[in-house]
Amino acid sequence: MKELLNDLDLTTTKVENGIGQKLDQYLTRLEAFGFSGAMHVSIKNRLVLNKGYGYANREKKIQNSPEIFYLISSISKHFTSIAILQLEMQDKLRVSDIIAKHLPGVPKDKERITLHHLMTHTSGLQDMHTEGDDFVKMSIDEAIETILGMDLLWEPDNRFSYSNAGYVLLAAIVELVSGISFVDYIKENLFKNAEMENSCFYRDEMLKEDNVSHGYNDGINEGSLFSVYGPTWALLGAGGVVSTLGDMYKWIQALNSNILLSDEAKKKLLTPYVNDYGYGLDITKSETGTIQIRHTGSNSLGFSSNMLWWPQEEIFVMVFFNQSFNMIPMVDFLGNKVTKPIFSDDYIIPPVVKEFDICNAKDYVGQYKLDKENEFLVEFKNERLYITPNGPLFFHILTNSLASDFSENEILHKKTDETMKTLLDGDQSSDPISSSIAIPMMPVNFDDFRAIHFGFETLTNIKFIRNDRKEITELEIHSDSNKLRAMKTK
Repeated sequence: MKELLNDLDLTTTKVENGIGQKLDQYLTRLEAFGFSGAMHVSIKNRLVLNKGYGYANREKKIQNSPEIFYLISSISKHFTSIAILQLEMQDKLRVSDIIAKHLPGVPKDKERITLHHLMTHTSGLQDMHTEGDDFVKMSIDEAIETILGMDLLWEPDNRFSYSNAGYVLLAAIVELVSGISFVDYIKENLFKNAEMENSCFYRDEMLKEDNVSHGYNDGINEGSLFSVYGPTWALLGAGGVVSTLGDMYKWIQALNSNILLSDEAKKKLLTPYVNDYGYGLDITKSETGTIQIRHTGSNSLGFSSNMLWWPQEEIFVMVFFNQSFNMIPMVDFLGNKVTKPIFSDDYIIPPVVKEFDICNAKDYVGQYKLDKENEFLVEFKNERLYITPNGPLFFHILTNSLASDFSENEILHKKTDETMKTLLDGDQSSDPISSSIAIPMMPVNFDDFRAIHFGFETLTNIKFIRNDRKEITELEIHSDSNKLRAMKTK
């Protein structure tokens, strides 16, 4: 492993010719639409891309870079699974053990739950285990008592239900069985063995204000790795690990060797059990039929992440995000799309974005109606235009540019609405469902610009129409081979 690491400078920005340049162009263009974070790509242990985009701290103008620390959130789960497997290698437990063998006060309805159930999300435990978020104050005893006191969704079996609570219990078992704190166990037996010198848990002493990322939602600073309580047992085991691009590359090299686990233990880790899920990792087939190993993570601070590994092709990708929209993490918008330039030229390149005079932004703000069911609401906030389509027709125009039959989309939308209303019939506490999604857009030219919607990788042409007095009176939308005009009403 040392030989693999010695040839790579993992702390500085690197953009290799070819694929590296394609990725850099793609992400640089996305940066103007709100992409903020960092990405590492290595192919056959060759560093192809290692670069940050946007700001880690917008207020202090600290840029994202390979040296910035990011929360990896739920990607932490397979670290917890590896700790369990290491303890099994030491004959201190078995993944087939029932949790009552290692935890106090297990009630009768949870006596059948095994470590394997927890590691594969088949325990029947609910996902959320506190009334607050990931960062509420909670001790190990409080966490165990709270989780074991929850009602089960169902008896443990082969049904999959993602549960952060299950991984908190696994971390508690690691601490109780090993005799040292869970945090120290991970540092000594995982980070140290993998030579990960820039990995820890949030609020660790190695973190400084100038080397950590801040999370943002719609441009609002939600806080940094110092602004929350912890590490807390509301999160440990299920999340909380902080790392860098370079350290995550070191991690995958260690995982690919026998430094952390034996071959037998690795086979358990990387076997897809239920719902293509191994022990804290998704194990699926790639488009070429080879194995793809991945996991994502996100939290309420605006951080999200995506780890992807194709072991047979020897391709590793790590992406960090520190921006979300409408509390939806950016990893949910982009997913695997950022890896498309690695494998083909069949991807949409976002347009070049030019700056505009924000003093004129109010000219574009208003309602644009096509009919009584379909309208656009154009708003200006956080120094950006936000266009929200209300109604089935406009919603589908922006989220499905490849569909040429809009009437068919409208029928589909109405059927979906009817289905959802039927499901919610009688539930007066539910909020009404609407076809509305806020899409941040920046112009190439405000009188004729292209916009990108992350979630469906849609490019839509938008044109604001002015009258003889230079007042904006209409909004013209081009999507696929269709063109529609909406009149500005106010």
